[in-house]
Amino acid sequence: MKKMVGHTTEDVTKLPMWARKRIERLTAEVESWKSRALSAASPDQTNVTISDGIEERGLPRDSHIRFRIGRTQMEVALRESHDGLGLEVRSLDGTLAVLPLVSNVISVKVNPR
Repeated sequence: MKKMVGHTTEDVTKLPMWARKRIERLTAEVESWKSRALSAASPDQTNVTISDGIEERGLPRDSHIRFRIGRTQMEVALRESHDGLGLEVRSLDGTLAVLPLVSNVISVKVNPR
């Protein structure tokens, strides 16, 4: 029997029964924690929220948000430094270009490597 273990499909049938049960328990725990993390915070009790334009939903405090745009990925997080709180934007696939649009809006694009 093939089973998802992490990000790969592994054949766990040759493992001892205690190991298979442990994998099942740990997999269930991971799913439980993921579920709790995504529903844990109300918008007024956290510093990270997501919005679809109609409803706002809180994420756990100091969460990172990852955007996938085609084959490109960007990650956004709040970062505190010596001069205050700000946004940190990381490209996982190339260099970033920051383009001012108006006085209070910027666009961030990824230039492929």
